[in-house]
Amino acid sequence: MDLESKIINFERIRQLEDAGDFFGVIDTMKTYGIEDEFISLYAKNVSGLGDKGIDKLRPGGEWYESAVGFISEDEGLFEVMYKDHLTLKRFGVTKEELADRFSEILKKADEGDGVYLGNNRYLIDGKYEVFAAYTCGGQGCPFDDETFSGAIYSIKNIHTGQEVGGLTSISAHLAKEHGFFEGNVAYRFDPEKLIEVLEMDKMYPIKFENPVYYNLAA
Repeated sequence: MDLESKIINFERIRQLEDAGDFFGVIDTMKTYGIEDEFISLYAKNVSGLGDKGIDKLRPGGEWYESAVGFISEDEGLFEVMYKDHLTLKRFGVTKEELADRFSEILKKADEGDGVYLGNNRYLIDGKYEVFAAYTCGGQGCPFDDETFSGAIYSIKNIHTGQEVGGLTSISAHLAKEHGFFEGNVAYRFDPEKLIEVLEMDKMYPIKFENPVYYNLAA
């Protein structure tokens, strides 16, 4: 089946995830002809969820997981990961390229390598206004044993006026290692907004149209 004309039943896959049937999800992905690399990444992610399964990503987790959740109650991990995967493909940007770019900017703010503007704001590279708020505690990755300090960021491109928030100390790790930008929750960091704010759409001008997919009833 041509990937461009694929119809994906996200609701049915979400039901499989809720039931803990991740093997069923993987088998379903294979029937859609989804790339082996993406399937392997998904399999790696779900293997780290443990006995809690998909609930580990939903609101109400322990402090070291996420009280606000990594995905909302009506989302599934596959649909969140896959839609963002398609966005990256459309812009011709890899998850590694995007994560490295924004983490470099945030690191400069953390190290004070820029102009301090006051009120926890820094001008980085003469172009990006970064807000950085540091909190107590830490944030654990839901997919592995990595733990990160508590910090919240936003990046504004002062030339274009575009801004993206939802970034935390764990964001680069989630994007680069897990292809995960979080779902419809407080700390989602939208890859399309990041690409536009960082003007990576100009660095990588070739865009591919997203495959057509529909959320059909089961």
